[in-house]
Amino acid sequence: RGRFGQFMACTGYPECKTTRRLDQQKKVPDIPLDEKCPKCGRNMVLRHGRFGEFTSCSGYPECKYIKQNYIGMKCPECKEGDLAEKKARRGNIFYGCSNYPNCKFTSNYKPIEEKCPECGSPYLIEKNLKSGTVISCPNNRKTAPEEDVPKRRKKKGEQESTVKCDYSRAAPTPEPSVVA
Repeated sequence: RGRFGQFMACTGYPECKTTRRLDQQKKVPDIPLDEKCPKCGRNMVLRHGRFGEFTSCSGYPECKYIKQNYIGMKCPECKEGDLAEKKARRGNIFYGCSNYPNCKFTSNYKPIEEKCPECGSPYLIEKNLKSGTVISCPNNRKTAPEEDVPKRRKKKGEQESTVKCDYSRAAPTPEPSVVA
């Protein structure tokens, strides 16, 4: 058993490094859903990919529609697309615009549709820190002084942001629900 599951290897190792996966036959079947594809009208299916479950059109490869998890907020940059929860290659979650090739807005923190009272930013972000959940302005650079924030590389021609804001507040704690 290796780090990618069970495999079969040649007995002539190390001269022969041929390997074959044994768990290739255990493919999980697609689960049909009652939803219709908004692009082509075929039924949607729940598929299992190497990064987890996802909902897509049953007409793949003709129709490449994949259902995204929208958070119910318009993109603050292009104001046309909706913000969706997406998963990066390494599994961490980020939020990006549904008009991706045309609009490149992304956020590592969950955007909240609320205007900043200090600087007028069109949205606030929700950060989950060690000390608790904090709602702050995206222009705030001192929300978490105890956490190391990696320095972002600037793209060609990009200048340092001149807007700095100190707005930050604790997120409201959810009320515990009593189950009777």
